[in-house]
Formats: sequence, structure tokens, C-alpha cells
Amino acid sequence: MFAIDVSNWQPRDLTPLLEKYRPQLVVVRHALPFEQIDPQHELEQLASIQAFDPTIKIEPYVWVYGSASPVQTALSVGSLYGPGTRVWLDCEDADAPTIGWLATCIEELEALGCTAGIYTRKGWWEDHTQDDFSDLPLWDALYDGIPNVEVFTPYGGWTQAEGKQYGGVDGIDCNVFRSTAVPPSLVPVPQSLDRLWEVAQELEDQEDQQGRARRIKQAIVEVKKVTYRDPTQP
Repeated sequence: MFAIDVSNWQPRDLTPLLEKYRPQLVVVRHALPFEQIDPQHELEQLASIQAFDPTIKIEPYVWVYGSASPVQTALSVGSLYGPGTRVWLDCEDADAPTIGWLATCIEELEALGCTAGIYTRKGWWEDHTQDDFSDLPLWDALYDGIPNVEVFTPYGGWTQAEGKQYGGVDGIDCNVFRSTAVPPSLVPVPQSLDRLWEVAQELEDQEDQQGRARRIKQAIVEVKKVTYRDPTQP
């Protein structure tokens, strides 16, 4: 399964990238409140994915900071994406989390009905922790240029990776995931669809964005599988 991962460094409208690379999975960075990243950036990226192709699977990743609250980290991402979502904990920063931090965050995600996975690289993991989280799926940052998830050097108790970040192009990371890594059911969609509607409404107020905004609204309607009531109407 080919996947790309995106963050605030990529555009709000991902349509050109989606048209060019046709990923089956997009892993989207969830920005924590204290990171001072416009939260609307993430929401518009999600909306553009749904507008382009609602069958594309979406999973969030979040940077983990040892100096931040593990409970608030889990609540921030879990409350937006909702139960059934797999959340990737990005472990690569110098502000490394402790074993207890990771355990607490994972426990809180599970309480929210989410599951957790670990994104890291061999050198970082071995330098910062010797604990075994191999019961969780691993998304390995290898950058070896080989789009094959089976090409993997075991570490940290993991004998295989669920996903592999193997290279980059056009400013995005390219990944390959096992086809079983993401459930075949409809991708979990953020619970805050009312907020996505509001974003679309804001865009619709700008004449040059009307067409895009209408596509976003239509995507929300289709994803919900019911007639979506305009929250501006009684």
C-alpha cells in the first residue's frame, strides 16, 4: 500500500499531490495547540482528501514531546479523529518522552477508542529507550530508497514493520505499508464535521474559492452517508 505523509509544510489543498501520486493512505500531522500551527491547515488538508477521493484512508500522526502532557496529547488527536483511528506517535525529537510518558499516552488513546503505533528510526529508538513496545505496529523511518516493507532490520523487539518511510519526492515523504495495516472499512473521519462545514462556509464567502468549498461540503455529505443538515439552518 503506497502512502504519503503530510504536515503544515505541505499545502492546505492536497489535490495536486493526490492527483500526481494517487496514494491509498495519507498520514496527516496533527498539530498540538502549543505548537502554534494554524489548526485550520490540518482541517483543510483533511477536507481536500475527502473531496478528491473519500476512499483514501487517513491516519494522523503527532509529535511526542517529553515536556508536554501525554494525556493532553492523546486527547487533542483522539477527540478530533474519534474511535477506531490509529494514531502514530512520532518519536524523533530531542525532547524525548520517557517510557512512562509513552505508556500513559497509549493508555489514554485506548480509552478514547483509538489504537497507537510508533513512528521512529532505529538509531533514535536505541539511543533514547530500551523498552519493548513491539506489541504496537511500527512505522520505520529508514530512507533506503527501497519501497519494500519486508526490507527491515529488527530493533526494539520488532521483527517486522507495518510501514516503512523509504524516500521522498516533491517535498513529501513516500511510504509503503502492509495492505493489512489499515482496516478495509471506511476511513475514520474526524468527528468535528461541523467544524469542516464551517471552514467550507468561510471559503465559500470568498468568491474565488466557491467551487472548492462546494466540493468540500459535498464530500462531507457523502462521508456521513446521510443528508447533512446545514448547521446554519434551524
